[in-house]
Parts: sequence; structure tokens; C-alpha cells
Amino acid sequence: MLEASTGSFVPYGFIEMRGTKGTLYTNENDYKIEKLMDAEEYKLETQDTLLRDNSYANSTANLIGNFLECIKSRNEPFCTLETGHRSTTMAHLATISMITKERLVWDKDKEVFSNSEAANKLLGYEYRKPYKL
Repeated sequence: MLEASTGSFVPYGFIEMRGTKGTLYTNENDYKIEKLMDAEEYKLETQDTLLRDNSYANSTANLIGNFLECIKSRNEPFCTLETGHRSTTMAHLATISMITKERLVWDKDKEVFSNSEAANKLLGYEYRKPYKL
């Protein structure tokens, strides 16, 4: 499998070519190759360190552990649903802006774009039947 994309949103250079063994990034004068990790390399890369207070050095592991504990205890987690929603909204809005190639104006109260119907169409998707919102 090989995919190619161009434009300023490539993390390194102008062209990104993805293959089954890695990714090649190129620009006018340079290139960079990122080799894909196999399962053992990935396992070593993602191992986490348990700290003295029984938390993990990896903050994601702490958030997941806290969330699971709060399911049992019914306490409020470190990252509430509202905080999680608000913190990911900006990334989604940036992605929509890149797709539409528009400067967008976000109405935070209505949670819609006030200046682009094309962008508003990308805010949701059709749910698999029988689910609906």
C-alpha cells in the first residue's frame, strides 16, 4: 500500500508517501524516512514507569486509570466530559479548516460555524442504523 499527499500540512517537507514499512517525507532539498516499528519495538517504546505514588509517568495512563476508577466509585474524573469535549474541539475545528481551506468563525454557544455551511456539514456524520442523535 502506498499513499501520497501534498501540501503544507505534511509534518516534514512537501510530500508524504506511506508504505507498509515506513513513511518517506520529501521537500526540495531533503528527505526523511520514518521506519514503522514492529510489535516488539512498539511494546518497548510504550512501556510505562510506575511511580512511588502508584501513578504512571505517562499522563495518558493516569487519566485512563482515574477514569476506570471513577466508573467504580462514581467520583468525578480528573478530565470531565466537558473538559474532554472542549479540549478536543480545537483539533477537530483545525482539521475542518484545513479540509475546507477556509478561515472559519466558531460560535462556541451554538457549536456551529457562523460563516461556512460547507464546514458545518463536516461537524457530524450519519450514524449507523438504528442509532441516531
